[in-house]
Order: sequence, then C-alpha cells, then structure tokens
Amino acid sequence: MIPRSAQIVPAFDIDETNRIIQDVGLDGMNDAEERDFLVDYLANINGSAMLPDAKNRISDDPANDNFVHFRDAAYTDQDGIIEKHRKFNNPQGNSPSSQTSGATDFTLSYTNIPDSEDINRDNTLNETEAYYEYVIPFERDVNGGVVINEFITDTVNAANSGIWYRIKVPISQFNRAVNGIQDFRSMRFIRMYLDGFDETVTFRFARFELVRNQWRRYLRDLKEPGVVFPGDPDDDIHFDLAAVNFDENSGKLPFNYVIPPGINRERSIGAFPDIFQNEQSLAYNVCDLPDGRAVAAYRILNYDMRLFDRIKMFIHASYADSLPPIEDGKVSLFMRLGSDFTSNYYEYEIPLSMSDPMLGLRDPANIWKEANNMDFSLEIMKQLKLERNNTGFALTQVYESQDPENANNRIKVIGNPNFGLVKGIMIGVKNIGDDGQARCFEVWVNELRVNGFDERGGLAALARLNMQLADLGNIGVAGNYSTIGWGALDQRLAQRSREDVIQYDLTANLELGKFFNEKTGIRIPFFAQFSNTYRLHNSTLMIWILS
Repeated sequence: MIPRSAQIVPAFDIDETNRIIQDVGLDGMNDAEERDFLVDYLANINGSAMLPDAKNRISDDPANDNFVHFRDAAYTDQDGIIEKHRKFNNPQGNSPSSQTSGATDFTLSYTNIPDSEDINRDNTLNETEAYYEYVIPFERDVNGGVVINEFITDTVNAANSGIWYRIKVPISQFNRAVNGIQDFRSMRFIRMYLDGFDETVTFRFARFELVRNQWRRYLRDLKEPGVVFPGDPDDDIHFDLAAVNFDENSGKLPFNYVIPPGINRERSIGAFPDIFQNEQSLAYNVCDLPDGRAVAAYRILNYDMRLFDRIKMFIHASYADSLPPIEDGKVSLFMRLGSDFTSNYYEYEIPLSMSDPMLGLRDPANIWKEANNMDFSLEIMKQLKLERNNTGFALTQVYESQDPENANNRIKVIGNPNFGLVKGIMIGVKNIGDDGQARCFEVWVNELRVNGFDERGGLAALARLNMQLADLGNIGVAGNYSTIGWGALDQRLAQRSREDVIQYDLTANLELGKFFNEKTGIRIPFFAQFSNTYRLHNSTLMIWILS
C-alpha cells in the first residue's frame, strides 16, 4: 500500500481573524513575535549610534518583510517609483481581503494566495532545473535612451511617462538550453533577472504576454529554391513581422496609424455596446534588404476562391526619417496564391509608392495611398494560365505578363495552381531598385479580402417512383438534380454547390420463384441495385461513378 499525503489547499481561512494570523510571510511570525525572536539583535541596534527614526523603523518591522502597496496613502507625489515599490514584494500582509485593505476603491494587495517557497506550486522538491535562457542586451545611446537592437521592435514616446520600448523575443531563438530541456510543451514558470549593469537602472513593464501570429515568416530563400544556409551574406537582413493597431500606434512615428479610407471600426456586441473594437494591420519592418532580394510571410488556409471576382488590400509604405529617401517603384509587394509557394502558384506584384512625411502624418490619403491599393481580377490569372498553356511554355518556369488593367503591375504563374483549393497565401516585399543598394523600409498591409460574389442562384429537383408488381416484387426509381449555386438557406455563399449534379438509383426486389410451378416449392429471392452520379462543371463532365 502507498500512503496518500494530505491534500494541500493553497488558500487562506475565510475568517478574517485567522487570515491576519496566517498572512505573516515566510518566517511565520508577526511583528511582535519577530521582536521576541530577535531580541539580541534589537538590543544591539538600540545601543548603536543609529538615528532614532531608523531605530524605530527597525523595531516596527524587525524582519523587514512588511508589505506596503505602491498606491498606499503613506506615499506622496514626491516619492519616486523606486521608493514606492521598495516594499511591494515583501510577503507579510500582502494578501489583505477587501474588508481589511483600507478605505479605498480597490484592494491594496499583491496576491490572494499564501506565499511559499514552492515557486511553481507543484508540492514537489525540485533539485534540478531545465530551462531555456534568452539574453537581451541593453545599452545606452548618446541621448540617454536605449540602443535599438534585434529585440526592440518599436518605441512609443508617452507624454507623461517617457519613452516605452516594445521588446519581442522569439521563443525559438534562445541562447542556451540548460539541463537537457527538449521542447516547449511543459513550461512551469518564467524568471527574469538583470546582470552586468554598471549603473543603477529601473525597468517598468507595462504588459507581459505570449503572442501568436497566424502569419509566419517564410524561412526559405526567395531568390531561388532551397534553404538559406548559415554564412550566406543575406543573413544580415533585418526582418521583423509585427502588428500595428489604432489603440496602441495612433501616435506612431514617422506616420501615425490611421484607419484606411472607407473602413469603419466595428462596435462590440455585449455588455458595453458603445465600445469600438481595435483595428490593426500586419507590419513588415525590413532593413538592409539587398537589391533583388525579398522577404515574405505566409498563412496556411484551404479556401475556394471560385465564387469571387477580385482580391483587394490596402498597402502603406514608408522609410525612416534617418535614412535616405526611397524613390517610388524601388520597392514592390507581391502576393502568391496556390497549393505551394515554389512550384504551383499565381503571383501578383505591385510597385509601391512611399508616403511623404511632408503631406501629413495622420492623413489617410497620404498613409494609405491610392496608388498602392491592390485590386486585381482573378479572371486575369486564369487567362494568364491558359495563355501559358497555349504557347507551350514550360510549367516549371515562371510565366509572367502585365496586368491588362494596370500596366505597372506584373502577374505570374508557375505550375498548375487552382483557385478551387488555395492552400496558402504569401505576402512579401522585394527590393527592385536595380542599383545595387540595400534598403530599409516599413510596409503595412490591411483588409485583405475577396470581392465580387458569384450570386447566381441554383435549383434542385427530387423524384421517386415505387412500383408494386403484384406478388412478383417491387421496383424503385429515384433521382435528383441540382445546379451550380444551389444551397440551403442557412448555408454561406462559399458552401453552395460549384457543380451540376445528376444522380439516379434503380432498385429491384423480386421473387423469381414465381416463374415456376408453385408445386415445386422453389424460392429464388433476387435483389439488384444500379446507381450513377454525374458531376459537371460549366457543362463539362468531370466525374462519373458507377456503384
């Protein structure tokens, strides 16, 4: 038999009197008990030349573990951030209930569960640790700020609280793995510490969160098929994939984030119906991109685009104030649609026009320039594929032409892509300066959407006939027919049928023994079934099934 240990419940007693006795910190003693336990220490303090105020503070809290909230009334406006947070991490009295926290409109507490030395709260003595370590460098620049590095992806200059930095740490880019940790499936805690600073620093963390993005950086080389091997000079490219939104980046420089023309923020539906939902875009921050090279992000999806006519998207492009201006048309944006991104895809490429800082930092017409709007017909992609096939051009090579609606834009096809099942979409940016110069720029993409529904209605018919042939048996005939566009009332447009379907079934259940004299007693039951299903698209037979 294996004895079962008592269940440990990490919670305080509901009785307020007992809770005060329990919330005494890691030493298990309140202030009076600490004075009794440290009587010799306090005697030495009282006999020293220490100032009376200092002696009184030590006597009031001998273990120096009393909790004081940074919004406590004891602090004044003259007290700095460090002073206000000096005792915030102390464990004694850091979990008062709402009844004992004082006459405030909020609870002056740090936690609602008892403090213990079991940091990860698994009730187990862990003698070894396995973890990933990330090293984030911080250096001061000449202006007293922080030197921008690969982890600092954005800065916000707040009027009342100085400059804030957004730090992004990719979980796969760790500096070392300690004690054989293998993966990220069971993470119990996160620990942060500072090391190597030559002067006193104060860090204020506004928000700490784990972020997931449906768009992922494309890690293969877009110059030619294959993987970028370590040591390639293009490894120095800085490419950060982020998000910019209205709530957090409306004061972003050099251009404030504004909503694209014609787009309205949606209102939340619920307890607070007048609150607007946040609106955001996917941002590409690229620097030191060599001439002729490209970077991209992709998203996996399974989508039927045959129901739609066009693809649209807003695009913003700009360069940093400290960098040389980028002429219009030196940077392009491309989109790939297909079953993969190397051998079977359609591509649409548009040269970008840079937003002018002199024409307004909050002007939607300047930020989301009309010349950058992506708007192309899916039909021209199909026609390009047919043109390629008719000329006998190799399917393994990229076939390209001009967009007949806009001669500045390029359309391309390779392999045998199909809009009926688009498995992935890629959006990338390319340096097309043709002058050998590397470039740094920022691109926002927003409101990627399909447009122009195929609203043709469909029809369907169902028929069934059962015939009783006296005592010989019965014969059944059933058939149904539906056309393109047919669907139920509760189905979405993308769920409607994209084929003409013809189906019929013939069944016969007979007693062939009736053809013999009844005196013979012969019984021959017979059952037969025959069915056909035809599926046609644009009056062309595609599938024939016989069962």
